Amino acid sequence: MLGDLKMVQITIGTEKQIAWANEIRNTSIANMEKEATYFKERAIRENYDYSVIIGRIEKGIEELKTVEKDAKFWIEHKNLDGAYLQRIKRAK
Repeated sequence: MLGDLKMVQITIGTEKQIAWANEIRNTSIANMEKEATYFKERAIRENYDYSVIIGRIEKGIEELKTVEKDAKFWIEHKNLDGAYLQRIKRAK
């Protein structure tokens, strides 16, 4: 599902900014994928349904992959994955 989602290319900014923004975005996506895996494993261990949280994390990953083409956005929001995850975990 998410693996097939094409990532929007970051095209606005200098070559250096774009490279840095791609690194930031890729790290953010990897962090969120780790968190989704954690909840999937936890669901098995605890025999508990974390599908709502996992779905929200996957939606966040989708947004990170498709939202912004401007390197400046990614550089200024380099902790966006942490904010997403906190909001997801606090949601009821």
